[in-house]
Amino acid sequence: NAIAEARAEIIKADREARTFFENMREDIVNARIDRDTTNIEILELKADLSSWSQAVGYIEQANELLIKNQKAQTTIMNNAKSRLADNKAVLDKYGFNYTKNGWLTQPEKTLEKLKKTQTPAEYEAIKEAYDEYVADMYRTIPQAEKEWWSLQQSIEENRKSIEETNKAMKEMIDEAKVSVLTSKFDSLSKSLDLIEAKMERVYGANKIY
Repeated sequence: NAIAEARAEIIKADREARTFFENMREDIVNARIDRDTTNIEILELKADLSSWSQAVGYIEQANELLIKNQKAQTTIMNNAKSRLADNKAVLDKYGFNYTKNGWLTQPEKTLEKLKKTQTPAEYEAIKEAYDEYVADMYRTIPQAEKEWWSLQQSIEENRKSIEETNKAMKEMIDEAKVSVLTSKFDSLSKSLDLIEAKMERVYGANKIY
């Protein structure tokens, strides 16, 4: 009837008003993550095809984007937690129970009861809040946290790669310098030996008369 439909619209409007900005913010952040992830992959390909010195520059740029994506995952987590609280405010009105960590306890019984006591339109409006709560609590938040740590691992691996590359480059330069000095020393030694031989012939025991 009209009254039941009006109540359902109120429930739906209340939830949408609470979660509108969180949903919009998440869409924007995910779009930026997709863009930066593509750019990271391009930089990694460039690094594979470049000289050592150029590769280090590309890896450093990739790390900057990885750090940005890590911050974006934090935004997604915080955004989902905010939306979680908004949907919980709706669910609290209809008898849902939770653990201290926010896990729903026996939600199927609560949903079954609501299906009997609410109109189909009201039930569907409540179920939407429930579905979004479950999606954030059991998927969005833990997945964002997992991705944060995966990005941290990539950042640390890149930093280690940069450090090892710079170390290897320094060793090669140092070895090249030693090689040049050794070559110069050998050349100088040969010159001195030649001079000594000549001096010996002029002034020494092997003096030529």
